[in-house]
Order: sequence, then C-alpha cells, then structure tokens
Amino acid sequence: MLISVVVTTYNRAALLREALSSLGRLEGGDDLAFEIVVVDNGSSDATLEAIQDFSSRTSRVVRSCHEATPGVAAARNRGVREALGDWVAFFDDDQLADPRWLCELMEVARTTDAQCVGGRVTLAMEQSPRWPLRGFCRGLLGETLHGDLPKPFAGKHVPGTGNVLLHRRVFEAVGLFDERLVQGAEDADFFRRTRACGFAMWYAPAARVAHHVPSYRLSEEYLIWVASRHGANYAIMDRKERGRERLLVTALLRFGQALGVTVPSLLRAMLASDGALRLEGRCLFARSIAYGRQAVHLVAPRAFRQRRFFEYLRFRGERGRFTLA
Repeated sequence: MLISVVVTTYNRAALLREALSSLGRLEGGDDLAFEIVVVDNGSSDATLEAIQDFSSRTSRVVRSCHEATPGVAAARNRGVREALGDWVAFFDDDQLADPRWLCELMEVARTTDAQCVGGRVTLAMEQSPRWPLRGFCRGLLGETLHGDLPKPFAGKHVPGTGNVLLHRRVFEAVGLFDERLVQGAEDADFFRRTRACGFAMWYAPAARVAHHVPSYRLSEEYLIWVASRHGANYAIMDRKERGRERLLVTALLRFGQALGVTVPSLLRAMLASDGALRLEGRCLFARSIAYGRQAVHLVAPRAFRQRRFFEYLRFRGERGRFTLA
C-alpha cells in the first residue's frame, strides 16, 4: 500500500526544512510505504534548495513540482494529480509530524473502513500570548478540539487539510478543491461535499501534528482578521449549499445572536478586565459582521461591492500585512 504525503508550500523555506525532516522520521513498515510530494506554489526564496537538500539526505521517495497558479486550492489539486498512491495525506509546510502520525491515520481508516480520516493539531507557539487563549481563539489558530477518542466528525466539525488522509475514491466522487475560493475555506467546502456524498469522516486523536504559530499570529489584530475571514467564507459556503434566501435568513440570525449574546458577553469582559474573554468576544463579533457583509455582497454584488473589505481578507496578503518582512 502506497500513501502519497502532499506538502504544499509558498516562501517558507526554513519551516519547510523542519517539516520535511519530521516526515523523514515517520514510522512505516512493509504494509505502509509512502512517498513525499512537495508542491511549490511559486516560491521566490530558498524553497527549491530546501527540497533538494532533504531529498539528498533521506531514504524516502521525494518528488517535487511547481504549480504556477497561485492559491492553496490549486497547489493541493496539483498534489492530488501528481500523487501515485491510492491514499493521499495532506500536510502543511509549517507543521511537525509525530513519528506515528501516518500509522495512526491509517489505523483508524482500517478499523472503521473510513476513506477520510483527520488527526489532531496542537499549537507550537513562538511565544506565550498576552492572555490565555480560549477555545474559539485557539481554533482560529488551527488547534483541533474534538476530544481524546476516535469518533466520526459530526455537525459542523470537519477535518483540516493540514492533517488528513483520503482515499483516491473520495476525489473521484467529490472532485477536487474549488480553486474559485481564493479567500480560503476551500478545505471546509471540500469536506462538506465529501459528507454530502456519503463518505464517513473519522477523527484520529493519536495522529498528531504540531502547528507552528509565529508571534504575529498571537496579536489581537491578526485573530480578528482570521475570524473575519472565517465568517466571510462560511457565508460563501452557505450560499453554495442553501441558496440566496436562506443565506439572508442565516445572516440575520447570526447578527441577532451577536447582539443578544456576544455583545453582552463582550461588555461584561470589558467591565471585568478579562482580556481573554474580551478577545474571544471581539473575534466572535467580527466573524458575525463579516458573515453579514459577505452575505449582502453575494445577494447584491453591484450594490455592495466592498472591494477594500475583500482585499483586507485576501489570504496571501497575511505575511506582508502582519509582519514588516
């Protein structure tokens, strides 16, 4: 059995070196062979040198390719097309894999007969946050909060593409990632379609990866930006699934919840000088507002263009916006 581990990367040569080294330490076996497929999405740094250096030092099969179309959806789709295995595992360039990561994903796939298995993501922060981060904010940074036992993903919970194993049959039935979703959420959209096609999706808590969190991502400004992106992207997915009328109803309900629940909680946090609760409240409110703004744009794009707002949400502008690099 061959598994293709697809790593998409863009201008993160230093982190990529560490990520690939962790994949080089993965446990395998006679019945668990894997290749590593690195998709360079137009990097201008030392990414190629990092890949070549790792390839020269490992006994693993390493292949790389260049995807000119910008965006993580295009990069992941290229990885699927390049993969030789019947199973495809996705891994991010800013993560470290536990040595048993792939084994644990495959074990849950075998025992449950699931063709989509997602694992646990923990946070490896460069520095301690100003306040302890509550669950919602930790989730914005990529942490998974699904418990300690294997179980099906249910409700709004779906795997993340930084830690997931998929059988090729899923792509044959569902299709690839939607490259039109340039603001993000291409992964959530894909897994919603996976569920709609009837594929069981399971959570494997022992399949662990550590997600690198640079210092700038702990700022209040950054977390509010991520929450806003989430809200806008949820509106896009709800429009695809539910239609325009239900989208507007959902937007009104979300706004009502924000006014009735989030705002009072935020005010209590401010009065109590509770920094952690205040930050969570601001992020929740930002998510609701962004959902509404995206919803009205989708319903009446000419009347509500909001070009500056959508430019603000652009994913590839993150590093330039929040760092001085």
